[in-house]
Amino acid sequence: MVFGNLRTYFQESWSELRKVSWPDRQTVVNLTLIVIGVSIAVGAYIAILDQVMHFALSQVFK
Repeated sequence: MVFGNLRTYFQESWSELRKVSWPDRQTVVNLTLIVIGVSIAVGAYIAILDQVMHFALSQVFK
C-alpha cells in the first residue's frame, strides 16, 4: 500500500514537471549574474555600514 502511494506520487510529480515552462539557458545565465551582482552589492553595503558604525561607536565610547 505504501509503495503504491509512493509510486503514484512520483508519477504525478513527473507529470507536473513536464508541464513546467523552463527558461532558456541565456535567461538562467542573466538572472544568475543579476543575483550574484545584487548579493555582492548588498554585502558591500553591509560591510561599509558596519565599518561606519564601528568607527562611530568607537568614537563615542573612547
